Amino acid sequence: MMNNFPGVSILRSLLFGVISGGLICPLSVHASTNYTFNVTANLTYSSCTVNTSNLTFNLYMNSVDLETAGSSSDWQALPGQVITLSNCFGGTNSVDATVSGVMDDDDNNGFKNQSAADSPATGVSVQLKSGEQMLHNNDVITTDIKADHTVDIPLAARLYTVKGSVTPGDVYSVINLTLTYK
Repeated sequence: MMNNFPGVSILRSLLFGVISGGLICPLSVHASTNYTFNVTANLTYSSCTVNTSNLTFNLYMNSVDLETAGSSSDWQALPGQVITLSNCFGGTNSVDATVSGVMDDDDNNGFKNQSAADSPATGVSVQLKSGEQMLHNNDVITTDIKADHTVDIPLAARLYTVKGSVTPGDVYSVINLTLTYK
Protein backbone atom coordinates (compact mmCIF):
# COMPACT_ATOMS: atom_id res chain seq x y z
CA MET A 1 0.00 0.00 0.00
CA MET A 2 1.37 3.37 -0.96
CA ASN A 3 1.69 5.90 1.85
CA ASN A 4 0.51 9.34 0.70
CA PHE A 5 1.57 10.89 3.97
CA PRO A 6 5.31 10.33 4.44
CA GLY A 7 5.35 12.21 7.75
CA VAL A 8 2.96 9.67 9.28
CA SER A 9 5.45 6.80 9.04
CA ILE A 10 8.12 8.93 10.71
CA LEU A 11 5.59 9.89 13.43
CA ARG A 12 4.70 6.21 13.92
CA SER A 13 8.37 5.35 14.25
CA LEU A 14 8.89 8.11 16.80
CA LEU A 15 5.83 7.02 18.81
CA PHE A 16 6.94 3.39 18.70
CA GLY A 17 10.37 4.37 19.92
CA VAL A 18 8.96 6.32 22.86
CA ILE A 19 6.42 3.67 23.81
CA SER A 20 8.83 0.76 23.52
CA GLY A 21 11.59 2.60 25.35
CA GLY A 22 13.96 2.41 22.40
CA LEU A 23 16.42 5.08 21.46
CA ILE A 24 15.33 7.85 19.18
CA CYS A 25 17.90 9.37 16.92
CA PRO A 26 17.55 13.07 16.23
CA LEU A 27 16.03 13.58 12.82
CA SER A 28 15.57 16.67 10.80
CA VAL A 29 12.37 16.41 8.81
CA HIS A 30 10.88 19.14 6.68
CA ALA A 31 7.44 18.65 5.19
CA SER A 32 5.17 20.96 3.34
CA THR A 33 2.05 18.82 3.67
CA ASN A 34 -0.78 20.15 5.89
CA TYR A 35 -2.85 17.72 7.91
CA THR A 36 -6.34 18.26 9.25
CA PHE A 37 -7.53 16.49 12.37
CA ASN A 38 -11.22 16.47 13.21
CA VAL A 39 -12.24 16.13 16.85
CA THR A 40 -15.82 15.48 17.84
CA ALA A 41 -16.88 15.98 21.46
CA ASN A 42 -20.06 16.37 23.45
CA LEU A 43 -19.63 18.88 26.26
CA THR A 44 -22.39 19.54 28.75
CA TYR A 45 -22.75 22.47 31.08
CA SER A 46 -24.30 21.22 34.29
CA SER A 47 -25.78 24.00 36.34
CA CYS A 48 -29.03 25.74 37.09
CA THR A 49 -30.24 29.32 37.13
CA VAL A 50 -30.46 30.58 40.71
CA ASN A 51 -33.70 32.56 40.90
CA THR A 52 -33.44 33.33 44.62
CA SER A 53 -29.99 34.55 45.54
CA ASN A 54 -30.81 36.14 48.89
CA LEU A 55 -33.41 35.35 51.55
CA THR A 56 -34.10 37.55 54.53
CA PHE A 57 -36.07 36.14 57.43
CA ASN A 58 -37.75 38.82 59.49
CA LEU A 59 -38.16 37.09 62.82
CA TYR A 60 -40.24 39.86 64.37
CA MET A 61 -42.58 38.44 66.95
CA ASN A 62 -45.43 40.24 68.64
CA SER A 63 -44.68 38.61 71.95
CA VAL A 64 -42.11 35.91 72.50
CA ASP A 65 -40.89 34.85 75.90
CA LEU A 66 -37.23 33.91 75.66
CA GLU A 67 -36.59 34.17 79.41
CA THR A 68 -36.75 30.41 79.97
CA ALA A 69 -33.88 28.12 78.97
CA GLY A 70 -34.76 26.10 75.85
CA SER A 71 -37.48 28.47 74.65
CA SER A 72 -37.86 29.59 71.04
CA SER A 73 -39.95 31.60 68.66
CA ASP A 74 -42.18 29.86 66.13
CA TRP A 75 -40.58 28.66 62.91
CA GLN A 76 -40.89 31.28 60.20
CA ALA A 77 -41.46 29.63 56.82
CA LEU A 78 -43.43 32.18 54.91
CA PRO A 79 -44.41 31.58 51.28
CA GLY A 80 -41.45 32.54 49.16
CA GLN A 81 -38.89 31.49 51.78
CA VAL A 82 -37.50 29.01 49.29
CA ILE A 83 -34.29 28.87 47.28
CA THR A 84 -35.57 28.34 43.74
CA LEU A 85 -33.46 27.05 40.85
CA SER A 86 -34.60 26.65 37.25
CA ASN A 87 -33.21 25.56 33.87
CA CYS A 88 -31.43 22.55 35.36
CA PHE A 89 -30.35 20.82 32.16
CA GLY A 90 -27.20 19.14 30.87
CA GLY A 91 -27.24 15.95 32.86
CA THR A 92 -27.91 17.58 36.23
CA ASN A 93 -29.98 15.16 38.33
CA SER A 94 -29.72 16.68 41.79
CA VAL A 95 -28.36 19.65 43.70
CA ASP A 96 -26.40 19.57 46.95
CA ALA A 97 -26.66 22.72 49.06
CA THR A 98 -23.87 22.86 51.65
CA VAL A 99 -24.63 25.07 54.64
CA SER A 100 -21.94 27.32 56.11
CA GLY A 101 -22.06 29.84 58.88
CA VAL A 102 -20.72 30.58 62.34
CA MET A 103 -22.29 28.27 64.91
CA ASP A 104 -23.34 29.69 68.27
CA ASP A 105 -21.01 29.00 71.20
CA ASP A 106 -23.86 27.73 73.42
CA ASP A 107 -26.30 26.25 70.88
CA ASN A 108 -25.03 23.29 68.83
CA ASN A 109 -28.11 23.65 66.61
CA GLY A 110 -27.98 27.40 66.15
CA PHE A 111 -26.03 30.00 64.24
CA LYS A 112 -24.39 32.85 66.12
CA ASN A 113 -25.91 36.29 66.41
CA GLN A 114 -23.40 38.42 64.50
CA SER A 115 -25.20 41.72 64.88
CA ALA A 116 -22.88 44.72 64.79
CA ALA A 117 -25.58 46.98 66.18
CA ASP A 118 -24.94 49.19 69.19
CA SER A 119 -27.13 46.92 71.29
CA PRO A 120 -27.28 43.36 69.91
CA ALA A 121 -29.50 40.77 71.57
CA THR A 122 -27.56 38.38 73.78
CA GLY A 123 -28.25 34.78 74.74
CA VAL A 124 -30.05 33.99 71.48
CA SER A 125 -29.15 32.06 68.32
CA VAL A 126 -30.78 31.54 64.92
CA GLN A 127 -31.82 28.00 64.03
CA LEU A 128 -32.38 26.98 60.41
CA LYS A 129 -34.09 23.93 58.93
CA SER A 130 -35.10 22.55 55.56
CA GLY A 131 -38.20 20.40 55.79
CA GLU A 132 -37.67 18.51 59.04
CA GLN A 133 -33.84 18.56 58.79
CA MET A 134 -32.21 20.85 61.36
CA LEU A 135 -29.24 22.49 59.63
CA HIS A 136 -25.73 22.92 61.03
CA ASN A 137 -22.45 24.16 59.59
CA ASN A 138 -21.29 21.88 56.71
CA ASP A 139 -24.61 19.99 56.51
CA VAL A 140 -25.75 19.10 53.00
CA ILE A 141 -29.30 19.35 51.67
CA THR A 142 -29.69 17.06 48.64
CA THR A 143 -32.63 17.84 46.37
CA ASP A 144 -33.56 16.02 43.17
CA ILE A 145 -34.31 17.94 39.98
CA LYS A 146 -38.04 17.90 39.19
CA ALA A 147 -39.46 16.93 35.79
CA ASP A 148 -39.86 20.62 34.89
CA HIS A 149 -36.08 21.10 35.45
CA THR A 150 -36.51 23.10 38.66
CA VAL A 151 -35.48 22.73 42.30
CA ASP A 152 -37.06 24.22 45.41
CA ILE A 153 -35.12 24.19 48.68
CA PRO A 154 -37.53 25.23 51.46
CA LEU A 155 -36.06 26.94 54.50
CA ALA A 156 -37.42 28.01 57.87
CA ALA A 157 -35.77 29.94 60.71
CA ARG A 158 -36.44 30.73 64.36
CA LEU A 159 -34.85 32.32 67.40
CA TYR A 160 -33.71 29.99 70.18
CA THR A 161 -32.11 30.35 73.60
CA VAL A 162 -30.17 27.64 75.38
CA LYS A 163 -29.78 29.45 78.71
CA GLY A 164 -32.71 31.87 78.74
CA SER A 165 -32.49 35.42 80.08
CA VAL A 166 -32.19 36.90 76.59
CA THR A 167 -31.48 40.62 76.45
CA PRO A 168 -33.39 42.53 73.77
CA GLY A 169 -31.62 43.88 70.71
CA ASP A 170 -30.83 43.20 67.09
CA VAL A 171 -30.23 39.69 65.76
CA TYR A 172 -28.30 39.18 62.55
CA SER A 173 -26.85 35.91 61.29
CA VAL A 174 -25.35 35.15 57.88
CA ILE A 175 -25.84 31.59 56.63
CA ASN A 176 -24.55 30.64 53.18
CA LEU A 177 -25.52 27.80 50.86
CA THR A 178 -22.96 26.54 48.34
CA LEU A 179 -24.60 24.70 45.43
CA THR A 180 -23.05 21.64 43.81
CA TYR A 181 -24.71 20.17 40.73
CA LYS A 182 -24.72 16.39 40.27
